[in-house]
Amino acid sequence: MDGSPASSNISFAGFIKNLKRNYLLTCIISVLILFVIFYSYFLSYRTFLKEGDIVPYDINSPITVRYTDKEETEKLRKQAEEKVPVIYRKNTSVDETVISDIENFFLILKTERKNKIKKTEDKLSVIEKLLRESQKSGKIAEFLISVDDKNLTLVQNLSINLSRELLKAGIQEAELGEIPQKAKNLALSKDSRESIADVATEIIMTYIRPNFMIDEEATDRLKEEARQKIVPVINTILRNEKIAQKGERVTPKILDKLKATGMLSSNNRTLLWIISITYPLFLTLLILFYIYKLGNGKIISDFRYFVLLYAFILLFVAIVRFTITISFSPFIIPAFIFLIPVIVLYGSKHALFLNSAVLLISLLAFGYDISITAAYVVAGLFAIMFFSRFRTLSEFMTKSLYSAIILSLVMLLFNSFPQENPLYANKFLFMGISFVNGFVSCLLAIGIIFTAEHCLNLLTPLRLFELSDPNSLILRKLFESAPGTYQHSVVVANLSSHAAEAIGCDSLLTRVGSYYHDLGKIEDPLLYSENSSGGNLLDKMDALSALSKIKSHILAGLKIANEYKLPTEIKNFITEHHGTSKISFIYDKVKSERNLNINDKSFRYDGPKPQSRETAIVMLADSTEASVRSLKEIRTETLEKLVDNIIKAKLSDGQLDDTPLTLKDLSIIRESFVSTLSSLYHTRIAYPEEKT
Repeated sequence: MDGSPASSNISFAGFIKNLKRNYLLTCIISVLILFVIFYSYFLSYRTFLKEGDIVPYDINSPITVRYTDKEETEKLRKQAEEKVPVIYRKNTSVDETVISDIENFFLILKTERKNKIKKTEDKLSVIEKLLRESQKSGKIAEFLISVDDKNLTLVQNLSINLSRELLKAGIQEAELGEIPQKAKNLALSKDSRESIADVATEIIMTYIRPNFMIDEEATDRLKEEARQKIVPVINTILRNEKIAQKGERVTPKILDKLKATGMLSSNNRTLLWIISITYPLFLTLLILFYIYKLGNGKIISDFRYFVLLYAFILLFVAIVRFTITISFSPFIIPAFIFLIPVIVLYGSKHALFLNSAVLLISLLAFGYDISITAAYVVAGLFAIMFFSRFRTLSEFMTKSLYSAIILSLVMLLFNSFPQENPLYANKFLFMGISFVNGFVSCLLAIGIIFTAEHCLNLLTPLRLFELSDPNSLILRKLFESAPGTYQHSVVVANLSSHAAEAIGCDSLLTRVGSYYHDLGKIEDPLLYSENSSGGNLLDKMDALSALSKIKSHILAGLKIANEYKLPTEIKNFITEHHGTSKISFIYDKVKSERNLNINDKSFRYDGPKPQSRETAIVMLADSTEASVRSLKEIRTETLEKLVDNIIKAKLSDGQLDDTPLTLKDLSIIRESFVSTLSSLYHTRIAYPEEKT
């Protein structure tokens, strides 16, 4: 049966609108408290400084952390860049252009030399312009105009050949200053005359250009490779180490330290306020939506469970906030202090979602690594499997030990990669911290469970085992005052718990509820045949008086249950185990005596009818056990027929209308009842009497 609000086709907005005022008030108060917790954290561990600001107060590191010194790292990388040689590439078109320019120069020169019309001064002027780069252009021009053809040809060939030789060797921009001397030395090696060497050198220097250009792309690539080879400089900031002093100007290095410690906020205060309120709102709406879609009816119907859920959330978030204050170590967060109470009080199915949601939102909001958060979530999955069922305190302790071991191993697995924080480097240290954390948080969780169950009178597996103890004060009183009723309750408990386990509902709750369902018979035990030796005082009473007495054991049971502060779930067995069934033997007696058609309404129990599978099973088991005691001969066929008749009678009377039991469940219950009764009332072998 789907007990979620969504199953009744109510929209999520409608679900929130229909929440009772105290539920809405709980949500609002929780959001406000969570807002204060988150906002106080952001204000305490965030600064809003930027480069150039004056530090308003001394800032100390809240944690020990290693960080990359960007300034020092960049300095080393720049040095590495400077050591990278410049890469050049040859431009062959320059060679052709230089030789072509020199050839054109001599072509013009020869033309001017042959010109008979121009004056010598005009010829010199033309040649000087062509030798514009030379400081000796006038002298060189006079030599070239006046020299004989043989030496001119020598100068021409020398200039071209030397240019080719220089260009072939390669000329860079930075080497241009060395070219004149190099060209002259080469010229002198070809012709020892100083005048010829000087002229050739000047012509070459006029037209020569660098033919090796800087390859910027290749050079930048090598520089980047050199940068990447520099290992980042890692420095350590110790906890409580002073990062910045009051009155000091904020530098890039200070900003780096603030970022490394998580203290620098890039957001303004308004945005921080918005973030601080967004986290609680999102978490609250997420939980409400989960309750809306797949909700536990207990959370919606019982305000104690609703308010307790939010109390657990507030407690966990506050504890995480407190652990940050005393130490930013991610391994001391009490991993199971929220999870285990949720498992015990709300069930494993709900614990899976609630724990994951609260962990993810709160830990990420407080700035923990995703690997740490994931480790806690995964460890929680194992804890849910461990604690989904336990019977004793010793079993709880054993499972706490398992959970602590799992937490330490998961932490090792999720944080085995290199980390900047030195705490991560010591694997044995953080595994040990995680183990202690897991075990201690389980102990704290059991303390929270005991406190919650006694303050709010809640039912937990541990409380159920406490109530099932036959030496408990109330069961001892039942045994001493009404031994027959006690034995009847024990048989009903066996019948009910086996059937409950067979159909997959809470067998422990069913067993304990069976022990207490007839608690009211303590007040006047002799009225009931099981507590007297064959007689029944009700037979000697007026029918209506007997009717009142029979009904009174329900109210008497509630009275005793209230005195002993029994949980509501146990009280439900007292009020629902008869439902609104008809007290047939009195009804039939009155009807036969008065010979009238009377209304049977006043001859019925006040109810309510069973509302759960557990109380419905106890109703069937109670009727079955009472009927079996009246059988003269107990055989399997007789038991099957008896159980069939009881189930059919309860169905036809509408006593099971409000329960989520299905026909398949009833069939399984029938088989379980017959099997249990057969084992309880099996025929014994007749042993021969011993001879004396």
